[in-house]
Amino acid sequence: GFSCHLHRGMGLAPDGTVFVGNDYCNNYNEGYNHFYWLDNVSGSGTVWTHVATPATNNGGAINGSVIANDGKTIVSATYSGIWLSTDNARTWFVSPGSPLQGKGGVSEGIETYKQPDGTIYAGFANGGVFYSKDNGYHFTKLGYPPGNVTGGDIWAMATAPAGPVAGYLMVG
Repeated sequence: GFSCHLHRGMGLAPDGTVFVGNDYCNNYNEGYNHFYWLDNVSGSGTVWTHVATPATNNGGAINGSVIANDGKTIVSATYSGIWLSTDNARTWFVSPGSPLQGKGGVSEGIETYKQPDGTIYAGFANGGVFYSKDNGYHFTKLGYPPGNVTGGDIWAMATAPAGPVAGYLMVG
């Protein structure tokens, strides 16, 4: 039965639809891919509908989603790689440019962020930061600063507002 009730993040689709994705639950083999959307745009906003998601085995927890510059693609770093939706969160698919997930690849997606210039960043636990300049369809891994050998978790991203690094991505 369904044993995971932890939802880490919500998102807002281009049309205003609210959506949510669950945590990976007790272990990485439970196979939960539970995303839901709420009919708050044309309906009463009282019924959550289960969403079709990619066939992966590590769930779809999201901590943040962004709307790409095309105005229709939702990009979410999940526990199963980077997922995209082009139908207001009704269905999802793995980005063709998503980094490999699991042993030898990245682990859980922690954060998704969009810079003012439209560049989309996806941060992963023990996997680093990846970026896309084409609405989330291709990603390239960023290197770490000199001396950083931990490859630690990426919990927050922002754009430096001022000073000599204004406009640069800040990662915490």
